[in-house]
Amino acid sequence: MHAGSLVGFALVWVLVAWAMSLAARGGLRGAARWMRRRGPAAERQAIELAVLAPVVIATAAVGLLIVWSFVGADHCLEHGPHAHLCMVHGAPWATHPLAIVIVIGAVLRTCMRAAMLAAAIVRRRRLVARLRTTSVARGDLRWIDTSSAICFVAGVRRPEIFVSTGAWTALADDERDAMLAHERAHIRHRDIARGLALDALLAIGAPFATSVRARWEAVTERLCDARAAEAVGGGACVASAMVKVSRVNAWARPPASFRPRADALTDRVESVLAEPAPGDGVARALRTAVALGLGALVVVAALHADWLHNALEDLLG
Repeated sequence: MHAGSLVGFALVWVLVAWAMSLAARGGLRGAARWMRRRGPAAERQAIELAVLAPVVIATAAVGLLIVWSFVGADHCLEHGPHAHLCMVHGAPWATHPLAIVIVIGAVLRTCMRAAMLAAAIVRRRRLVARLRTTSVARGDLRWIDTSSAICFVAGVRRPEIFVSTGAWTALADDERDAMLAHERAHIRHRDIARGLALDALLAIGAPFATSVRARWEAVTERLCDARAAEAVGGGACVASAMVKVSRVNAWARPPASFRPRADALTDRVESVLAEPAPGDGVARALRTAVALGLGALVVVAALHADWLHNALEDLLG
């Protein structure tokens, strides 16, 4: 085995992952209206699959090439002078300028995204730690005595709901139920953990992280609004609670907050008043279809591993 081989396989991973990510982004844009009509659960599932699938495909492609370099016919010395995708004859990749530049650029980008994600996590933890020291636990809620509107979920392993007196006193009883139902939907979906997993996948596999992350968060909030509407018997109560909370003193908005951003309030109110079906059935169908599609793709690639190996060598080497 030569260390240069790792450059070649890393190049394949980056190019496949990024190409598939760009294709997935185009698919998400093209199917935006269709997904919106199918419900927020289906729309969110499509976004998550569009982020996950490129990483799976790229990893499967590289894994297949590595396995083939051990079990396939050793034709490298008979197959031209270019760099080979082979664990034994991959030394030329170490002196391949374009491959080195692309791989180093991808590594630096991933490190930068990882550092930004780590910094954001640290800031959130410090913020939550400060609020926890000034809050009082009552049941499954933590109460904060402030006139600002605060209602959000924090915590990965043991999520908690933080609620301020400012948000609570602004609402009627049924509106309070709607607000808490929204936050409990975040806990039931494990949205904090899902968001972190999505951030990690976006850091390593997609060149369009910001727009996809923002879209996922917006869809997640609409999904929890829909769950809250189911819990309290209609979207009007949820919409009323959002509008009232938005009129209370502003506060730095953390992830998974019931209080909408100003630019998202109209969309969320209109969406929950329309009372669409969440789209759970479509979400399950999407998961099944993508799983079957990825499985079939891996099988086909394995059956044509020699052709894939030669084609990638000719293209990249």
